[in-house]
Amino acid sequence: MLYQGFSLLSIFYNANIESSFWFHPRLYSRGMYQDGVNKMINEISASELLELQAQEAPVRLVDVRTAAEVAQAALPNAEHMVMHTIPLKINDFERDQPIVFYCRTGARSAQVCHFLKQQGMDNVINLRGGIMDWVRQGHEAVSGEYMLAEAS
Repeated sequence: MLYQGFSLLSIFYNANIESSFWFHPRLYSRGMYQDGVNKMINEISASELLELQAQEAPVRLVDVRTAAEVAQAALPNAEHMVMHTIPLKINDFERDQPIVFYCRTGARSAQVCHFLKQQGMDNVINLRGGIMDWVRQGHEAVSGEYMLAEAS
């Protein structure tokens, strides 16, 4: 099955997804990620995410890492949705509120944002640097066990 020219297998089932054939870290700049077809995705820093969460408008926070990664640590108030299930759950995403996706370093979540942007969703945002940058900046991380319990 193809979505806008990308095979789901090449995007979502790549075992080493952060070294995917079209991802390159140097393409990140100024809060936007640009791929080979000039599609831009929005990015947000850890500090900007905290400011966004402090506002009254609801923000959905989605962790796209594996269950083993989530069990180690997660962001507070996040929900878990494994990356390869995103195409199956695309109708579960609201289009009227911001949705911030994150992973370990921001690479997989950038791919998720790119995919959803191709499907017409303009409210998706990638957490630049992922949970690694979140923790590096001294922000709170919690046990991800609660997310895994909710998912089962």
